[in-house]
Amino acid sequence: MRVSKDRLEEAKRFYKKAVEEYKRAKEEKSDLFFRDAGEKGWNAVVLATNFMIKEITGKPPKSNRDRREILREIESQNGELKRYKFYERFGARAYYLHINCFYEGIYAESELEDNLRKVGSYVRDVEKLTKGG
Repeated sequence: MRVSKDRLEEAKRFYKKAVEEYKRAKEEKSDLFFRDAGEKGWNAVVLATNFMIKEITGKPPKSNRDRREILREIESQNGELKRYKFYERFGARAYYLHINCFYEGIYAESELEDNLRKVGSYVRDVEKLTKGG
């Protein structure tokens, strides 16, 4: 059973909202909005990852640990996937956007902006790899 393409579209919407929230945060110099932008970016990564894993394995992941383990496993079995480095990219976004930025409030504006660009790249790579569902 294939996952609805709506899940990938939802990841794109979260990414767009993250960028909008980041711009709003810069205008208003709001810690709350910066942290919210980071979490929306993280949600985009999670949704894109869920979509990709379901497309490849037929089963949805149940947790972040599950996502990491499945990403590592499918990359070790598939050379094309390995070159995208989804496992490493997923972990980096989790650490910076979810843990540091959102939970701890530790971020620099330029670093957050760079990480949000990387979220966009991640979502586009998932779409390219899965051919949009």
